[in-house]
Amino acid sequence: MTPSSGNDTTSGPRKWPVGQVESVGLDRIRLHDARHTCGTMMHMQAVPIVVVAAWLGHSDPAFTMRTYVHSQNEALTTTAASVQRVVTIRDNP
Repeated sequence: MTPSSGNDTTSGPRKWPVGQVESVGLDRIRLHDARHTCGTMMHMQAVPIVVVAAWLGHSDPAFTMRTYVHSQNEALTTTAASVQRVVTIRDNP
């Protein structure tokens, strides 16, 4: 990859201390990755998806859900427990 391609993260204004990051066992994180994290964290804090979409500059909340908001194991477990309570209550009056 050449610096003129715009994707070179090892030289130029986007230079990363790649060796230092990798030497301590960390993964490189792009600024764009933080955008995904922001959308997911807002979603997990029960911010309405239309607000998350607006925050990220999206006109379509469905796009935000498909692209930026990722299900977390904790959220899935909490949801499963909620469904289980509803099923248990309904089945045991």
